[in-house]
Amino acid sequence: MSEQELVERTQRERLEARLQEQDRYFATILQNSADAIIVIDTGNVIQEWNHGAELIYGYTADEMIGQTFHRLLPPEHLASGELEQIQREVETHGYLTHYRTQRVTKSGQHITIDLTRSAIRDDDGRLIGSLAIIRDITEQERMRDQLLQSERMATIGKMAAQVAHEIRNPLSSIGLNVELLADEVKRSDVGARDDVKGLFTTILSEIDRLNLVIEEYLHFAHMPRQDKTVYSLTWLLMDVCRFIEREATGQGIHLIRQFPDAPLRVLIDEQQARQAILNVVRNAFQAMSEGGELRVEASHREQCAEVRFQDTGVGISSEHLDQVFQPFYTTKAMGTGLGLTYAQQVIQEHRGSISLESAGGVGTTVTIRLPLAEEHGA
Repeated sequence: MSEQELVERTQRERLEARLQEQDRYFATILQNSADAIIVIDTGNVIQEWNHGAELIYGYTADEMIGQTFHRLLPPEHLASGELEQIQREVETHGYLTHYRTQRVTKSGQHITIDLTRSAIRDDDGRLIGSLAIIRDITEQERMRDQLLQSERMATIGKMAAQVAHEIRNPLSSIGLNVELLADEVKRSDVGARDDVKGLFTTILSEIDRLNLVIEEYLHFAHMPRQDKTVYSLTWLLMDVCRFIEREATGQGIHLIRQFPDAPLRVLIDEQQARQAILNVVRNAFQAMSEGGELRVEASHREQCAEVRFQDTGVGISSEHLDQVFQPFYTTKAMGTGLGLTYAQQVIQEHRGSISLESAGGVGTTVTIRLPLAEEHGA
């Protein structure tokens, strides 16, 4: 072998070694990325599945390589042809960037993802697959929605306060003049008639009801600054149940309590938390106009205090479930639509969560979760 050939061979070996080192480097990046990096062939069959994909979806590489992407899609997304639409976009334009959609993990949890998918082509330009980079943005979306909800609530609060103030003065004037008119009518022959007395009673009763609605609007609009202390959620629930027991009995509602012996200490504004719980309970009462059963259960779950309110009322149809926490949304003739909205705002400001499960005719379950006081260093 000539000296030139030896030099060329040495250079070739160095280049191959460098390329192998780069392959190992890029393989390390691929495997250790926090984002899911997935290689899919033209039939949507998974060829590569990195550690980030395992963390996001819960499936190992052995479980997913050779499988189609279909098992990761919610049924409604699969039925709508979303995979085919993504594939067409990649084939036509070569890539799809920052596409937000929903996926399902191994545990059945629905997550929101940000998807970027790029075409992989051979030396002749033929499409042989695609590279998907996926980021779990579920928490960012939740925080964004919570911020938007807070901003919306602040705007609604200002509007509610303005409307309430505008109504309160003329309403007070109407009430005063109706009372004066009632006194005048009493002194006439007409005033002796029961139907006339009934009319005045009805008018004054409706004015009182409107004043209560105004008070509720103002209370919602001017929610005071929270004064949090470590308090027993168990004691608070027991006190609320004692307070509403007579009302429950009068409506033919059987109240069932199931509380732990432990006090379930939480860091809360006791007055605001009490009002939030009362709103949930009264919402359940209104759903059981013909009587029923309300079960109030408290327990210790994953460093949180969890309270479940399960009623046997009329329930809520699926098309209305997404709206129950929206301000002013109500299906009741006499409701303001602020009870559950207030409860949600209070619970979220206590770093907790409130959720609702229901279906028409089968009752409703409201679940409140609050961090235990130890989580705050108390």
